[in-house]
This record gives sequence, C-alpha cells and structure tokens, in this order.
Amino acid sequence: MEYKTYPCGVKFRYLVRKDVPVVAGFLFEKDAADYALSIGGTVIRAAENPRNAGRIPKFSDREKDAIKERISQGIPVRRIAEEFQCSVGYVQKLKCEHPL
Repeated sequence: MEYKTYPCGVKFRYLVRKDVPVVAGFLFEKDAADYALSIGGTVIRAAENPRNAGRIPKFSDREKDAIKERISQGIPVRRIAEEFQCSVGYVQKLKCEHPL
C-alpha cells in the first residue's frame, strides 16, 4: 500500500513516530495505524492546541459552579452579573448550559 505524504503546513490529528522522531502525520487514525504497522512505529495523538493560542478563561471551574449554583437558587441574572463583575450575557450563557 502506498501512503500519501503531506506538506508540513497541514495540521494533523495523529502522528506516527519510530523511535524518537516523528515520521509522518495523518488526519485519520486508521491511516496512521496502518502506516505505523507497516514501518513498526507507534501512533500518538497530536496536541489539540500546540501553540497554546486562544483566550484565557476569565472564570475558573469553581467560579462557574458558583454562578450556576446562584442561578439554580433563583437569583436574578443581573444581580449575579454585578456580583461576579461579568456581563449579563455570560451569565445567561451559563444558565442555558446548566440544566435546571
């Protein structure tokens, strides 16, 4: 079976390595597993966010849980937003995610 190689600019989900260096990258796990078996390498999952890009979360999981707790207590959304110094829309977003 012949495998297609891709340029380095393509983002891969699965990497195949033999010993230490990475040999090839694949978008699908099945292709990576087939190639790894053919060369005697191993498949590793690529990092989801290798450059650590994106926004830093404003609230920790504990603070989000505290907001959700106040929502379930029936406290108005505006009062929760003032208390946590965030927007009403953010509290509303957590309210929609939280099953009551």
